[in-house]
Amino acid sequence: MLTFQDVTYAHPNKDILFSGLHVTVNRGDKIALLGPNGAGKSTLLRLMAGELAPLSGTVRRDVPLITFPSISGSSII
Repeated sequence: MLTFQDVTYAHPNKDILFSGLHVTVNRGDKIALLGPNGAGKSTLLRLMAGELAPLSGTVRRDVPLITFPSISGSSII
């Protein structure tokens, strides 16, 4: 399971990107991240993988997530 509890994140020296984010993804769930360029999809994946730390709130994972580089950004297995 992957859980975001009241997560807030801002890139260094920038405005807040996410605030008060609550999400739970259970084992076996299939999700999609959709949005325009610059909306924060890759940043959200990096938070999921533990590559970035939230300003506040908690990101919990039952198992480590595996990331691999792609041409357009990070991908998670």
